[in-house]
Amino acid sequence: MSPPRADRAWLSTALVFVLALALRLAHVLALRSSPYFARPVLDAETYYWAARSLAAGQSWAEVVYWQPPGYPYFLAAILWLTGPGFLAPRLVQAGLGALTAALTCAIGARVFGRAVGLGAGLVVALYGLLIFYDGELLAPSLAICLLMATLYCAVRAPTERRGGIGWVAAGLLNGLTAVVIAPALVLVPVLAIAARRWVAW
Repeated sequence: MSPPRADRAWLSTALVFVLALALRLAHVLALRSSPYFARPVLDAETYYWAARSLAAGQSWAEVVYWQPPGYPYFLAAILWLTGPGFLAPRLVQAGLGALTAALTCAIGARVFGRAVGLGAGLVVALYGLLIFYDGELLAPSLAICLLMATLYCAVRAPTERRGGIGWVAAGLLNGLTAVVIAPALVLVPVLAIAARRWVAW
């Protein structure tokens, strides 16, 4: 007897997560031989030293936020828990990248069917540029994961009994994403229109 369709969908999502995580962990571990692993440059350097200051309980050196503050605070939380270093944040981001691939698979399966979801999840899991960014001390890894979590809540909300909670979760996640990368704000009117359509206020 074949397993229920929902079980097969979750199995596909789990397989995508494991594959994506393995590739990203391999990439991060390979990066340790690079001279840039412990010497971030440009934006990564700014983020890292801002996070070091915040983790130490000091103020951010920049008076004006010329970049959104979400990622430095995320990085600071990791450094506060693990101590200063360059491996732990990259390992956490490898997990975020794997979660992004799994969420892509789940969204695709829910909207277009299991085969499409699996294909989309595999594309994200295997895409070299995403693997690269998940190994860098930069905002895209966190921002993309939060965006996919936003969309996952949004596509689930219309079919849930208490769909209003799903829309609230989507709105909160989109707000968090905007603190990491400002262009995420373009989703606000889209989510508002969708929620208005599906929820009887």
